[in-house]
Amino acid sequence: MAIGDKYRASIVTNVAGIDCVNVLHFEQMAPDGAEVPADSLKAALETILLPVWVPMLAPSVAIASVIIKKILPAPDQPFSYTFAGGTGTNAGGNTMPPNIAVVLSIYTNDNTRKGRGRNYISGIDEAEVLETSPKASLVTLFSTFITTLLGGIVDGGSAINWAFRHFSPTLNSTMIITHIEQRMQLRVLRGRTVN
Repeated sequence: MAIGDKYRASIVTNVAGIDCVNVLHFEQMAPDGAEVPADSLKAALETILLPVWVPMLAPSVAIASVIIKKILPAPDQPFSYTFAGGTGTNAGGNTMPPNIAVVLSIYTNDNTRKGRGRNYISGIDEAEVLETSPKASLVTLFSTFITTLLGGIVDGGSAINWAFRHFSPTLNSTMIITHIEQRMQLRVLRGRTVN
């Protein structure tokens, strides 16, 4: 477990009693120190990413847990954690159905399919949506979320820096993300299986 190791964080959000999973990949950018890297990534997610994620969510939505697993260069056992303070704080109205999501399109320098990805964020407060488009206030919240992801997250306890990466199953490797775009229409999710 060292600089350059790649980890998958499967973040479980409970929306209207249905678990929705966002899969994010991170590269370890600093030595382990005294902390287990999975513990460090969990702490960084909880203290850096969660505070910019929950303002987008309705108060009935909870980011319940995260499963962190080292995937490269050699897979390791997964670690499962609960999150503290992961309940939505946007108190404008009711929760959009769990299959309605804001889409984030991820791009790398590889313009082929293997160099692109998407994340679907469910649990959006319906007061933040006008017809099928997010309101300006939600766009601003997502802009902060995207900036935080692209800037990397650091666990203050261990000082391990984690860089957000795109994972290509085809290549079984990660790629540096050049930019993330928020799509201006909410999408209806289809059933899918994540690895």
